Amino acid sequence: MKLPDRVLAIRDTLLVNFPLPMDMAPGPYKEEIFRAWCVRFARQLVYSEPGDGWGVKRASEGSPIGKDTIANSSNSNLIAWDLFIGTGSSNTQVADNPDSINITGQVFVSVEAVDSLDGLFPPEGNTTPPLDHYKLTENMYNEHGWALSMIMDKLGIPH
Repeated sequence: MKLPDRVLAIRDTLLVNFPLPMDMAPGPYKEEIFRAWCVRFARQLVYSEPGDGWGVKRASEGSPIGKDTIANSSNSNLIAWDLFIGTGSSNTQVADNPDSINITGQVFVSVEAVDSLDGLFPPEGNTTPPLDHYKLTENMYNEHGWALSMIMDKLGIPH
């Protein structure tokens, strides 16, 4: 199962606003940065997609939260998506549209809802605010316009 378009748009917006050091040498520090980003993504999903079962996962009790995945427990199976390719290398890439993996038997970790994107993705069921209500600065748009255009295209927002 693929991630829904809105979830991919949220991921892409988070990557623009909270970029990751894709070319950093591998090691524990890089793993913690990616782990914290995955938790931020899961918290945003809990805010923007309430009740849809989003969170993160651990391989087993006592092990660290996954450094490159988000998880979903909305049905009887626990599933996850690998968000990045090569987090253990200095050439990490975003997984374009990953397939889900059944990880039933691992540990789901729920997270609190946090809106890290200042209302850009209101809770599901609300309409996305019109472009002139977005809290984007002209500088950010000039610097990351290509990514924002891609996100707007995915959401069907004219620009």
